[in-house]
Amino acid sequence: MGEKWSERLAGHEMTSVTADDVYLMLLDDNEALDGNKNKLMEIATLLADLVNKTDNQTLDGEITFSEPIDVPGATDDGHAVNKGQADGLYAVKEQSRAASLSVFDLASEEAIATGDTKARLPIPKALAGWDLTKVEGVCDSCTTKIEVQINNGTNDMLSTKLSIDSGDTHSKDATTAAVINTSYNTMAEGMILDVDVDGGAGEGLAIMFTFTGDMD
Repeated sequence: MGEKWSERLAGHEMTSVTADDVYLMLLDDNEALDGNKNKLMEIATLLADLVNKTDNQTLDGEITFSEPIDVPGATDDGHAVNKGQADGLYAVKEQSRAASLSVFDLASEEAIATGDTKARLPIPKALAGWDLTKVEGVCDSCTTKIEVQINNGTNDMLSTKLSIDSGDTHSKDATTAAVINTSYNTMAEGMILDVDVDGGAGEGLAIMFTFTGDMD
């Protein structure tokens, strides 16, 4: 009888098979079908439609796959994204927030005085669970080295105090950088951070805090 229609169909370019092609192949394999030409053409049309899937297709209802399918990376609006792209888009991203606290007024060059709780910073709910990751200090003038400790109400948060060296105006230039104790740097709602000035003299002082955490 020669080639089966399925073998002959496989030899065609996938984008060039027509219903007439399929009809003739079916008819070659089973001449008895010629008596029901309409039904045979209906089958041929369905088969040809299944083969020629290069254009956009619309599927109705729920489609279930027994195995994961490969989805190419999205390159334009309206494209589906694959898992790798989705993980990157929706992964929880670490963010930073900053706050500054005036301890002694910079504008009026208020004299710096030593002592505990010279200023206080309340922690809002939005920072609960976040960590204090950086602390900086700035002053109008520093005649003797200024040292600052931050306390969370229970524990000192700096294992090495924040300092501004004599003659400097910013802690970034300090000989010894502040070190945050990571055992006590996590914020809680309602916590209040106290600024203790443990030494030094000068005018005007502000402390800057950086908190790091995950955005909801």
